[in-house]
Amino acid sequence: MDGTDIATRARAKPVQRERAFQGRVSCFLALALPRDAIHFAIPGGDRERTVAPGYIAGTPDMQIVWNGRAHFLELKAEGGRLSPAQVGLHAELLRCGAKVAVIRCFEDVEAACRSWGIPLKARVT
Repeated sequence: MDGTDIATRARAKPVQRERAFQGRVSCFLALALPRDAIHFAIPGGDRERTVAPGYIAGTPDMQIVWNGRAHFLELKAEGGRLSPAQVGLHAELLRCGAKVAVIRCFEDVEAACRSWGIPLKARVT
């Protein structure tokens, strides 16, 4: 456990839970990805209207680039659902040859990376 009591976590807004989860996923990827991979967060997933030129609604939360391929992670807090914009953009990314995974827990991060053939240096325990 992270020291936060269950009642406090239950009251946290989904956006806050997803943001905290994203930080933990980023730390895991920094340790686990091979040296020839990079990961980064993509701003705009906090339900605030993103007005950056070129931003597309539904863009996944994180990206991993490895072996010349784009891999996207859509992070969802417990009970979180994909928006119609996310469903549509994920389908478009897949059509373009990118990889996309919906991540609800640490085990999903490891499973997605391994299913994509990314050799990880660490495991979820």
